[in-house]
Amino acid sequence: MGLPSRRDDPRRQSPAGARTRRGRAVRGRGTVLERLRWRDLYAYRPWRFGPVHRDHRYVAELAREAYRHYYFLRYPYDADEWGRPRRTSALHHRLQDLGAVFGQKHGWERPEHFEPGNSWRRAGADQRRFGWTEPPWFAFQAEEHRAFRERVGIIDMTSFGKIELDGLGALPLLERVTGNLIDRPPGSVVYTQLLDARGGIAGDVTVTRLSPNRFRLVTGAGYVN
Repeated sequence: MGLPSRRDDPRRQSPAGARTRRGRAVRGRGTVLERLRWRDLYAYRPWRFGPVHRDHRYVAELAREAYRHYYFLRYPYDADEWGRPRRTSALHHRLQDLGAVFGQKHGWERPEHFEPGNSWRRAGADQRRFGWTEPPWFAFQAEEHRAFRERVGIIDMTSFGKIELDGLGALPLLERVTGNLIDRPPGSVVYTQLLDARGGIAGDVTVTRLSPNRFRLVTGAGYVN
């Protein structure tokens, strides 16, 4: 939140303000010069918003927080705090019992890490306390990562977008629009990118082959609503 949106509008109206004139100029120049897309313009695209943003009260809270902190220094992993919780999974209370520290993604409360022995909480002011130094949750995440690599783990994927492709044309389509080899045995999981017409990255996905002609794509919360 707090960023503009930019789109082709037959009325030639733009919701972008004066502060974004440089970005709009770059985008316009790219459109003229063979629609060049050498910059990541995701933050300017209106389709980054989903049904959750039709909740006026929720959006108002996000906007108030965004403008309140507009000139504040925002650190990496700095989570928004207002308007929460908006969306929770069926496992939310179980994750609370395990000491989850929740961040927020597209309205979803998602564990950033777990702090065994501590009560659950929502991330927010944490990074402002840590600044640019190594935060204490590095050690927690390292242990979680090690557990997955060496043993086994379970991830709540409720907030992630899921797309299923089924039919004789599913494999040829995926082989055309992704950057990895998809034709692997059923049960295989492939991490890859969805590519645009120029070969640029349009999305990040994992592709699971469920059967010879059926595939499941899993991507981020903001790409599928």
